[in-house]
This record gives sequence, structure tokens and C-alpha cells, in this order.
Amino acid sequence: MYLDLLEETYQKIQNLSINLELEAFEVVKLVHEYRMYWKPEKVNTILFAESHVFTDLDSLNIKHKIPLNDYPENYTRFVYCLSYGESQVLDKPISNNKGTPQFWKLFNESVQGNFRVVNNFDKSDKLNQKIQLLQEMQRLGIWLMDCSIVGIYNRGEKPSLTDYKQILNTSLQNYCIPIIKELKPKKLIVIGKSVFDIVHSELKSFRGEVDWIHQPNAMIKAEKRKTLLSFGL
Repeated sequence: MYLDLLEETYQKIQNLSINLELEAFEVVKLVHEYRMYWKPEKVNTILFAESHVFTDLDSLNIKHKIPLNDYPENYTRFVYCLSYGESQVLDKPISNNKGTPQFWKLFNESVQGNFRVVNNFDKSDKLNQKIQLLQEMQRLGIWLMDCSIVGIYNRGEKPSLTDYKQILNTSLQNYCIPIIKELKPKKLIVIGKSVFDIVHSELKSFRGEVDWIHQPNAMIKAEKRKTLLSFGL
């Protein structure tokens, strides 16, 4: 589903004049497969993030065992990939597999839940809790999309602002917006004010509610933080 959009968008990003080494398409495709695995049957709310974490091609050779039917079996640095942050299920060791606990907190907020997905030292229970949380998001019609189909930060190296905007806008126009228009969600919540500032003008044709929240790891006082808790998803 939507693989044609993904391929066309990746080709257009390749054709941009940018100073950034792109991930292999195999990585981008695997991220897409994980995203489609957790797509709700009826999407009510889209959480719109920046991008997944850059993954080198060698990492795709690492596999995991996850107790889910038809779940992709290769590793990538993406929150929908349950082995990202859960090294005990991998068949080979990998460095810096901390995952993104801040997004698991955000997912908990999206369902107003208390799933034990962070600071849980029982690894088996933590994995099961993550699965249950993603299933609850799926049931409620909450889905994570990324503005960029490619990992933005290549091994921690930040692209120039010009390159950054080119990548986001190319992904947005050719991949994200066609999908959003087809799905017609009620709400689209952008994660991060800087991303929102880039994409909001392109989303004016969207008839649902469009808003933004702070990045979950943003350094800001609690009383000034915009979070999902105020949206009543």
C-alpha cells in the first residue's frame, strides 16, 4: 500500500541538489512496512513527526523475534520497529540501541494510558506492554507518520536548513499529503514547532483540525509545554 508513492518520492529526493548521504531505499521501504503494519483500519488522528532515525544498510541484516503475526523481521531505527530499544530480541548485538523512550511516553499520552513502556526493568513485560500500547493506538485510530520518508540526521549530522526544507517539502507534497487526503483523518497533530512552521502552509487544504505539540524531549517548562493530553484523543 502506497509503495508507488514511496518509490517516486525517494527518487525525487535523490534528484535534489543536497549535501546529504541518503539511506538506501531498502531502509526506507522497511520503515514504510512497519508504518503500514500499525496503520489503523480507520485513521482518526495522525501524529506527524519529523523522521525516523538514520539506519545503515548493514543493520537490516539483523533480525528479531517478535510474537506478532506477519510482522517484519528485520531491524531498523524506527519506533514502530519493536526491537529498536529492545536488544534482547535481536539475533546479533548492535550499538546504540537505546530506542526513543520519549515517543513511547507520547504514545501513552495519545491513549491516556499507563502502559509500562519506559523505566520497566522486566524486559519481557516491557515488550508486551509496547505491543499492547500500539494495538490500543491502532484500535483508537491513532497513527504515526513522518514528514520525511528518509532519516534526516545522517549518523547525527544535521543537514543545512535549505537541504532540510527541501527534503521535508518533497516528502510532504509527494508522499504525505496524498495519503492524508485519502485517509481524511479528523485531527493532524504535528510534533515539534519547527516542523509545524515548515509544513503548516502546505496543510491548509486539510479540512480537519491541525495543531502542534512540543517535541517530547524539548527543554521547556511543564506549564508552557503543549502536549497531547489537551486534545482528548
